[in-house]
Amino acid sequence: MDGSILTNFTIIVACAAVLCKAGDFVVRYAVQVSKALRVTSFFVGFVILALAAALPDLAVAITSAFSGAIQVAAGDVVGANMTDVAFVLGATM
Repeated sequence: MDGSILTNFTIIVACAAVLCKAGDFVVRYAVQVSKALRVTSFFVGFVILALAAALPDLAVAITSAFSGAIQVAAGDVVGANMTDVAFVLGATM
């Protein structure tokens, strides 16, 4: 993508604005969902965070399984679990 610095900067600013607005919508509707389900907003946020953390691993696993690269899926699962354990141990020590 060959473009000028001004074009690239404009695209970055536009994407940042869309991301901020999307985040506002997610928070607003997550609060509404928590009120409708009569659960705390912390619980709904926790579920959204868990889904956001798991979706990239799921996408890698599905893509590698369909392409026949089972080693990539296995490596992703093992690597993600090792990273999660390291973060938990680091946070508790």
